[in-house]
Amino acid sequence: FDMINEQLAANIRRMRIARQLSLSELARSTGIGKATLSSIENGRANPTVGTLSALAGVLRVPVADSHTHLDMQSG
Repeated sequence: FDMINEQLAANIRRMRIARQLSLSELARSTGIGKATLSSIENGRANPTVGTLSALAGVLRVPVADSHTHLDMQSG
């Protein structure tokens, strides 16, 4: 489980940076708190399906599967 969370955290951060979004901008766009996003990106928080859906929508990637990976082939 830790490995999945670490990979998810790295993927979200990488996609946010690739889209030149700050944490504040991503927070505003998703309605998710900046502190929560920071915790997710650092692997300290376990995002809900709703949170992943909001992130995927703003980052323009599909939620890949029930294991909460964001599809890294898209976007």
